[in-house]
Amino acid sequence: MLTGTEKEAFADSAYKSKKRDELLKENRITNRILNRAYRNKPLTKQQKRSNRLASGTRSIVERVFGVLKLHHAMGNARYLGLARNKARLGLMCVAHNIKRGMILHRQYCEA
Repeated sequence: MLTGTEKEAFADSAYKSKKRDELLKENRITNRILNRAYRNKPLTKQQKRSNRLASGTRSIVERVFGVLKLHHAMGNARYLGLARNKARLGLMCVAHNIKRGMILHRQYCEA
């Protein structure tokens, strides 16, 4: 789902499709979805390089999702209704950011 404020789209190669590529191009969104190799059609050097550049950004985001799923049970919808689950996700993100901010603050204050 697009909100209209996106500038770039990052995703795993499982989301790669011509239809999605065209949708991103129509909406003038930079396509950073990882390329995938197909049978008898390996990735080119340019595609491998592109994947390597995009995977650095994705790994940071995926790490946060992993923490939220592991420690805050983000993988489960606890409430009925989209609004309540959105609020829960927002609170989880706030809690994660506060905790992460405290860790960074301690690191810089001790140094």
